Amino acid sequence: MRDPETLKGRLEHAPPLDERQRAHFEIFWTIYPKKIRRLASERVWSVINPSDVEVEQILRAVELAVKVQWRGWPAVHVPAASRWLKDLRWC
Repeated sequence: MRDPETLKGRLEHAPPLDERQRAHFEIFWTIYPKKIRRLASERVWSVINPSDVEVEQILRAVELAVKVQWRGWPAVHVPAASRWLKDLRWC
C-alpha cells in the first residue's frame, strides 16, 4: 500500500516521464474529466511510477468515479487530477 505522505518531498524533484510512463499518463489524461494542472499531474505520475497493474487500477477507478461518484457533479467539485493522484484516491 502506498502512503501519500511519502510523495510530498519527492514531487519537486520528479524525473521526467519515460516512454512507458508517458503512454500510460496520456491514457489517464484522456479519460480524466478535469483538464487542469497537467504538469503537476505528470509530476505526481512520475513519482508514483505506477506498475502496469496499478495503471489498470487507476484507469478503472477513474472510469468508476466518472460513472458513479462524479456523475451530475459540477466540474468545480471534481478534484484536479494531480490532487486525485497525490491523495491516492485510486487505491
